[in-house]
Amino acid sequence: MNYKLTFFHYAASVGALLAVSGSANAVILPGKFLPIGPYSDAILDHDYDRVFIDLNDDDQPDFLLAFESHTRTTSTGSTTLFVTERIVDIIAASSCFIDNTLQYIASSSTNIFARNNQLNDAIGPISYPYDRGIISMYTDPAPSTPIPLTPDFDGTNGDEGYIGVGKTSPEGTYYGWIHITIGPECTPVTFDTCALEYYPNRPIAAGDSTPVPLLPIASAAGLGLIGLMAAMKKRKKVTA
Repeated sequence: MNYKLTFFHYAASVGALLAVSGSANAVILPGKFLPIGPYSDAILDHDYDRVFIDLNDDDQPDFLLAFESHTRTTSTGSTTLFVTERIVDIIAASSCFIDNTLQYIASSSTNIFARNNQLNDAIGPISYPYDRGIISMYTDPAPSTPIPLTPDFDGTNGDEGYIGVGKTSPEGTYYGWIHITIGPECTPVTFDTCALEYYPNRPIAAGDSTPVPLLPIASAAGLGLIGLMAAMKKRKKVTA
């Protein structure tokens, strides 16, 4: 997907000053939650609940948070147990991906966990991108045989953090982050906010969401007026 940034055009004298005062900091595109169908909030709290995330504010879903919560029965000898399972997944749309930890193979299936980044962690380049990942899980009672690896997000006691994500385009890869909060026993799970770096192939700091403008509009207007007055004054001296 191509992103285009439109600049205002000023007089040459103003443009020169803009070039001097322009910031080299990141330009951030803030994302948002998209209400789609029955999924009208940014909270996962019941079986088959969904949250759609628009990473670059174009009103198209880029990521899906999926929640499954159910109770099943299992037998151990003559004893029947009721097991509560809750799993939170993140799934990427076309041209998007998630930053994951290493995978493990268990029971002929592949489990890939979304990495939990902390505030100001650098996201990009991503070493293990994939189109989905398990954010967290909770099982009661706990499995008798521990699994080889566990999710970065603690679903038993609750957790919060930043999921590193990316979008690909002909220009390169745009990196971003999604912040979520997980309650104890994986309920509820709340999408808080997200953001995308405007420039391709440039890392973004987890939690960075404040764009730095080149120059405030009011200041630019003032500079334009000053430049115009200077030009008029010079012209007046020449013709006097």
